Amino acid sequence: MTMTRAEALAKGRAALAASPSASLDATLILAYLLGLSRESLILAPRERLPDGLLESYEAALAARASGRPVAYLTGEKEFYGRSFVVSEAVLIPRPDTELLVESALGLGDAIEARLRGGSEAGYRPLRVHECCVGSGAVAISLAAERPAWTVTASDISAAALAVASQNAARLLPGDRPGGPLLLSSSDLLEGIGDDFDLILANPPYVESPLARELSETWGEPLLALDGGAEGLDLLRRLVPLASTRLVRGGFLLVEADGDQAAALRSMFAAAGLLGAHSERDLAGIERVTIGELP
Repeated sequence: MTMTRAEALAKGRAALAASPSASLDATLILAYLLGLSRESLILAPRERLPDGLLESYEAALAARASGRPVAYLTGEKEFYGRSFVVSEAVLIPRPDTELLVESALGLGDAIEARLRGGSEAGYRPLRVHECCVGSGAVAISLAAERPAWTVTASDISAAALAVASQNAARLLPGDRPGGPLLLSSSDLLEGIGDDFDLILANPPYVESPLARELSETWGEPLLALDGGAEGLDLLRRLVPLASTRLVRGGFLLVEADGDQAAALRSMFAAAGLLGAHSERDLAGIERVTIGELP
């Protein structure tokens, strides 16, 4: 006789007892395998599992217990109210990165108000570009929240661009006023032929030894983690380059580790960006550094 859903969840919690998120992880995995929402799963606890599903469930639990992220087991991750496809070609979107979206939306709205100046005569759609797009979570969130903005994005990884393209096709309408999300293969901004009101990036910023450890443990791509010996290699290249690709009054927004925020603000100042400051995430960590081209 097969297990009920409630029995399977209890089995999952026991298998993942070492994790503080054991109950949530077991629920997400079982709901995915059943093709249900978490709510539907929980509302029918006495339903029995289909034949053959228990074996798949146990294998997924074993993978999770060994350190594999739930998002790679289910192939999706929620970010800014939308479900994004993920694979081991991209980093799993983190809640902390929603601050990058929130900051960009606020600054973009202020730029729009300035461009309008009380009328539509001088208005043009905002131009926004994200480097190191990964899954597309940030760029697609911006494009979805502000349909009139022109949003482009780039990445050096062809595999990441394929994931971002899949997410854009799923989550953005074909008749979006600002046009489709245009994706391109680029090392940061190389070959990107426009100037922008907002440039954003969540680049690799983890120190190399830790990046290798995290990649081996979690399965996330080393290319998207490794920022060099101090985690600053790409940041040192990105900031001065981005400062040459902003329009006057445009902003650069970069996510990094809190310990790197002071160094990042110094890079912004050296590149001629004014008002460099770092916004704190929900944990109080200086997560997103922002500067304006005067």
